[in-house]
Amino acid sequence: MRLFVRHEIALLLAPPAKSAIGVARLQPRACDSQQVARWSVDLDHDCALSARADAYGNACQAFHAEGPLERLTITASGEVSTFDTAGLVRGTNEPFPTELFLRETALTTADAALRSFAARATASARSLLDKPHMLMRALSATVAPGPASGGGAGRAFAARAGDARDVAHLMIAGARSVGLPARIAAGYLIEAPGRDTHAWAEIFVEGHGWIGFDATICLCMHEGHVALARGLDFSDVDPLRTAFHGRGAFRRVTRLAVSREEIAAFAPADAAAAQAAAQSQS
Repeated sequence: MRLFVRHEIALLLAPPAKSAIGVARLQPRACDSQQVARWSVDLDHDCALSARADAYGNACQAFHAEGPLERLTITASGEVSTFDTAGLVRGTNEPFPTELFLRETALTTADAALRSFAARATASARSLLDKPHMLMRALSATVAPGPASGGGAGRAFAARAGDARDVAHLMIAGARSVGLPARIAAGYLIEAPGRDTHAWAEIFVEGHGWIGFDATICLCMHEGHVALARGLDFSDVDPLRTAFHGRGAFRRVTRLAVSREEIAAFAPADAAAAQAAAQSQS
């Protein structure tokens, strides 16, 4: 599938910040399920984007912008050809042993209730490959789509609701609790235009390798997915992490389009309209 992506993240600062540093993870890398035809990451400020790879092998762009800064916008856009690999993740850079991805984090810790749920959901599995499929179906039937929980897997499971990153954290926590290495993937999904970056789980199954499981839509990763970054939890794959010097508060406004047709630039948004649509960030 030939997909065109345009993703804009605007940070509105009041009062203006004196300077900002940040790291963007907005550059997809080629693997068996995706080939990047063309891609650009641009910042609307006079500073350089320094390309590097993080510890997980994800492509990053680091920057340092001097102020005063009232608004900072980073835009990623390009064309990616995707392929259906039946969920298999191959041709990726794997710098760590799979055992690392059994490690719990604050966002992926399974409490007693979630461990019990995962054990029941996978109890009748006849093979290792059955386990993640059964867990995905059970979570999809139990957790309703909703706003972000604002916490880890335990909070989302208690609420029985959450956004894509919450569901991915639940899938990861549940998989690790039954002995399967699991990690998060962040990127884009064609079925969810207009939303922020999507997230899903990748689980390592002996004899098969890494497989993408998207419990939000109850499907394995397919040609509608474009992966940007992978890590232990969403804090490792956040598309834009920033720190500011001398600021009060800021708003983060995201506009995203994923299509099979070429995407024109977004129409300019004035500050009032942007703030009305903004998502508050701590």
